[in-house]
Amino acid sequence: MKAVAVSLLSLVLLAPAGAPLAKARQSISTAPTQRMPADNAIRLAQGQLPSIDRPVQASSHDVAITTRNHGHFYFDTEVNGADVHMVFDTGASNILLRAEDAAHAGIDLSTLNYSAQTATANGRMAVAPVVIKVIKVGNITRTNVEGAVARPGVLGITLLGQSFMATLAGFSTDGDKLVLHGD
Repeated sequence: MKAVAVSLLSLVLLAPAGAPLAKARQSISTAPTQRMPADNAIRLAQGQLPSIDRPVQASSHDVAITTRNHGHFYFDTEVNGADVHMVFDTGASNILLRAEDAAHAGIDLSTLNYSAQTATANGRMAVAPVVIKVIKVGNITRTNVEGAVARPGVLGITLLGQSFMATLAGFSTDGDKLVLHGD
């Protein structure tokens, strides 16, 4: 780790005077990405704080967002045409809807069968498998995506999980920026 830090510092210090720092940043951004720790803990480097509302550029097929609230990435999405606030969660197998959000999106809660089990940070819970007809995250639209609905009052926020991420060309993070690659 120290060697990487020294190499990165050398990149900045050895850049010719007046040379754009963008070239040094470009070299840094092509470094291999780190995997999420097994315990899914979010770790910030000492002194690193998430940026709020910093403009982010992405291609027309991508959706980019900066962190808010302790490093978590939140999206305002549409599920079956209804606005739903979600947190990006690589540890969730599927999109896991709060019952309240599912009802808002036109899913009839009275017909759901809470027959599946899922593990969460708060333990195991029964969920009802569903297929989400249409989900929009920014300019990325997907149809017929697997999801699940939690019982009413159990989940604090809807989770944007792997069933959506699997439909993407990929996603990447760079500091406090997350980019979903649509195509």
